[in-house]
Amino acid sequence: MGVKGDTARTSIVRVEKPFMGLLPLEQTQSWKENSYLEAIANTCWEIYDLSEADEYPGNDMEYHITIATDFPGSFAWQKWTTEQPECPGHPNVTIKFNSTADEQQVTWTLRAHRDREQQ
Repeated sequence: MGVKGDTARTSIVRVEKPFMGLLPLEQTQSWKENSYLEAIANTCWEIYDLSEADEYPGNDMEYHITIATDFPGSFAWQKWTTEQPECPGHPNVTIKFNSTADEQQVTWTLRAHRDREQQ
């Protein structure tokens, strides 16, 4: 996570053990356990109680997500999908992704409805 244009304000989370190593060893010890054979990454735009088109944020937004592994080829990266909202005046939503052996880059874009700019 970070701030656009300010690389000094980028956060990287690296978790060496399940649950950050906080659970007792008899409960979980390693990412190699069967429970962790599948990982699901996603993003969600949480805006609640909108009832009018002009209540959506008026600015475009773009989220850049990088998921990486220290073990190239260890993941079968999956396709990312998104759905267009159905509410009147919703932003246009697109998602693009690119996968290599060691990382997946995702760009999730929300473009404000251009009809609103003309009002």
